[in-house]
Amino acid sequence: IGRSTLLDSALGFFLRAAASLPAAGAQHQTRGQLLDNLVFTMRHRVTGPNEAGERFHQSQSSTGENGDVSHREILRTRLEYYEELMLIFEGYGCPEGARRMAYAALQEVGRAPTNVGEEEFEGENESGGMKGQALRASRLWSGVFQWSMRLGSWAEAYAAALAQAPGTARAEGVRTLAHTLAEKGEVRTLCSLPLAEGELVEVVEDALAQRARLSQPRLPTTKSPSPASLDSFHTLAAFQHARQQPRAAAATLTALALRLKQEGGAQTSALLVAQLRAYQAALAALSLVPASSAWIDLLHHWIDPEASSYGGGAACQLAEQTRELPCEPTSESEEFVLSLEGLRRRCVLYSCRVEIANSWEGTGDSQPLS
Repeated sequence: IGRSTLLDSALGFFLRAAASLPAAGAQHQTRGQLLDNLVFTMRHRVTGPNEAGERFHQSQSSTGENGDVSHREILRTRLEYYEELMLIFEGYGCPEGARRMAYAALQEVGRAPTNVGEEEFEGENESGGMKGQALRASRLWSGVFQWSMRLGSWAEAYAAALAQAPGTARAEGVRTLAHTLAEKGEVRTLCSLPLAEGELVEVVEDALAQRARLSQPRLPTTKSPSPASLDSFHTLAAFQHARQQPRAAAATLTALALRLKQEGGAQTSALLVAQLRAYQAALAALSLVPASSAWIDLLHHWIDPEASSYGGGAACQLAEQTRELPCEPTSESEEFVLSLEGLRRRCVLYSCRVEIANSWEGTGDSQPLS
């Protein structure tokens, strides 16, 4: 019997226990009291006797004189039951079970009162209740995101990030997902995320660009590297291609070639091949751009870290390079612009350098190209 089958069987018992609670009225209210006692026992195991006892006394205070449990208290007990099970599954190292309980709790958030135990929102007014529900739902979605990331369920992790309210929490979730996918070589998954144009695209692109700026480019080991072996520059370029931004991809690959020259040391055959492939890929990307925009600003800090010494960007900023550009380089900046023809010349130049380096290495001469 597989783990998934055993988990489904175990979760069935827990879910049936919550489903046995009456929907309304006082009939069979002892079931609600039994489940409340079970929640108290589980909380005692997770958080200790003090907090568990305090919540249990609050629950008992809402019980009627004849021992009946109110409908509101039943809804709250069911929600807390799922939350405590969620923590227990997490404590036992079972993210699948914790996530399933979080989903169950999310179905109850909109119906259960949330003011008890939520210090931020006291009272029963409608505004406070809605804020309390939003806060509780946000915490549950954060849990779903974390457990989905641990399980490698990227689609569910992305959905959990989007379930957060627009702002910091959503952006950080998408940023974390993009970083993790790039780190694990899940380039196809990263490029297939259903990102709408706007803030989230910029969040992902910024995360990938930061990885590229801080990374050390590695030399390719095969003629056709797998997605898992792509470095940060190629990952960013692949994402830009997927977003229909070939000019931005060409700029990224040109930056890779220049970084290899700057940080690679001696111009060995392997290093020259890596630079040649970067320029060839940049040429292929820039060939997809209309002729009026088929150029790259070499002064931008993304391509040349010392661009500020030239007095700033000569043409357009990287933010503009990643999108459709109507502007063209000025006559004063043409020496700092790499055109389509310029990329072709570099490809020819590095092809010759690779041939020369291979000849040297074949004869045992270790002298590198300058």
